Amino acid sequence: MRLLLIFVAVALMASRCDRNSDTDSDWNIGDPEISVKTEPLFPEREENDLVTIWFSAEGSDEPLSLESIEIRFTDNSAVASLAAISAWYTGVVPGVPQRTLLATLQDPGKKSTFKGDIGLGSGKNYFVLSFDARNDADLAGSLGVESVTLSFCNNASREITPSPGTPVIRFGKILRAAGQDGVDTYRIPGLVTTNSGTLIAVYDNRYNNSKDLQEDIDIGMSRSTDGGETWYIGIGAKTNTTEAQVAELSDGSLMLNMRDDRNRTDKTETNGRAVAVTSDIGATWTVHPSSNSLLPEPNCMASLIAADVNIDGKMKRVLFFSNPDNKSERTNMTVKASLDEGVTWPEEQQVELFAPAGYGYSCLTMVDDSHIGILYEGVKELYFQKIKVDELLGNN
Repeated sequence: MRLLLIFVAVALMASRCDRNSDTDSDWNIGDPEISVKTEPLFPEREENDLVTIWFSAEGSDEPLSLESIEIRFTDNSAVASLAAISAWYTGVVPGVPQRTLLATLQDPGKKSTFKGDIGLGSGKNYFVLSFDARNDADLAGSLGVESVTLSFCNNASREITPSPGTPVIRFGKILRAAGQDGVDTYRIPGLVTTNSGTLIAVYDNRYNNSKDLQEDIDIGMSRSTDGGETWYIGIGAKTNTTEAQVAELSDGSLMLNMRDDRNRTDKTETNGRAVAVTSDIGATWTVHPSSNSLLPEPNCMASLIAADVNIDGKMKRVLFFSNPDNKSERTNMTVKASLDEGVTWPEEQQVELFAPAGYGYSCLTMVDDSHIGILYEGVKELYFQKIKVDELLGNN
């Protein structure tokens, strides 16, 4: 037994790094390299692998281990938004990939040091820094890596400074995650800011997969009253709708104008864009009088905006709408105006721009106080036109 213990002790001593040897010993450790991913740091994910460090090591039969990684952030970095950082050894190439923890630091600061003992191999050795952000992370903040220093068991050290142009790490929020609330995929985002500063996000709830049409799709809505830091989920306005547009009415309520997939087969008097209004930022919805009647569609995306327009010396909220004005075909691209917040869309306040068939998508914007701009699809082409507001309002 005594001989066995002596043998084990000798073996352990032989496997340890000789800290009294000359710097670098018989190992040739190359200059490290670093890469920073251009991806947001999400508080909703506990592991955000955003920084990778690697270096080559070629040496003798003597063991070599990494004892610490020190990372320094730039002075303006939002380190207070970090909950923790973990340093992982992901292996040597050539070799078998692994994920071995060097250390985890809670509440890291501008200079943070990960201490441990990771045995290295001959070849390219890789480490990953994984970030965990606080739930109240500063969404406008960022992290800049100033330098990284690696220290080895043989007293060698290597430092790297990221090259100019290395991206900073920015914070973000996962507003809706795949699989959340029974929804396979979230797509087609829209975002507006109300007069009171509330952010309204609308999007597709695609329950079964990410396919566009002939699927189970609803419109979802979320709102934030603190600049995007926290979000509250509203209920859907109508099932089987997609590609919605939102506009703020004069009383501060929100109008949601939706592509209704029922119009794929419905070519009767109930064909038309689905329209609903909320006065409590999506908690409840009221069907608008124009819904599924006044705005015909061939089942296609459309555009809706609201603008304050000077009419006879007074400012008035006007709605502008564009889509292929046809129940069956994506033809007759038309821009329309409503002076009564969508209750009526008079023919004299409509301008047809493109009668032939096209792909049918469009987008409106106010070019200036006197002109509406529209960007829309032809066939394999995009067209832009500008219309006088006075002409559209029938004042020409």
